[in-house]
Amino acid sequence: GLRRFGCTRERLAGFAGAYADAGVPIEPDRVVEGDFTFECGRAAVRRLLADGVPFDAVFAHNDLAAAGALQALRDAGRRVPQDVAVVGFDDLPLAGHTHPPLSSVRQPLREMGTAAARLLIDHLAGTSLPDTPTVIPTGFTARDSTGVHVT
Repeated sequence: GLRRFGCTRERLAGFAGAYADAGVPIEPDRVVEGDFTFECGRAAVRRLLADGVPFDAVFAHNDLAAAGALQALRDAGRRVPQDVAVVGFDDLPLAGHTHPPLSSVRQPLREMGTAAARLLIDHLAGTSLPDTPTVIPTGFTARDSTGVHVT
C-alpha cells in the first residue's frame, strides 16, 4: 500500500512489530510500496525475484495485491505454499477462489460500517465523538496459501 495511508502504516507496523518480537527485523529491501491492486502485487513480487531478494513468505496489504503476488510466483515457477507462503488482508470472497486459496486477515467490514454509521448518526444528533478509536477485532482465515486448511 501507499505509505501516506494510515492503514498501510498500521499494518506494516503490526507486521514489523510481530517480527521484531520474534527477533527477526524486517529489512527495508523486503518492503515494497504499492497501490493495493492486482498488478501492483504482481509487479512487486516480480521485482523482488528479479533483484534476487530471498524470501519465503509474502504479506500483502490486501487480497487483490496478494492475488497478484500469487500470479507472479506461479509465473516464476515458485510453488505456494511449498516455496513461498502468501497472506492477504481483508478476506474478501476472492480469497477463497484464488489458486491456491488465499489465507487472509479477516477485516469485519460490515461491523466496521455499522460502527461508523452509528458514530455519525450519534454525532449528527449532538453526541460528541469519542476521544478513543473504536476497535473492532480482526480474525485470520487460514487457507492453502500458507499450508493450513483450517478456517
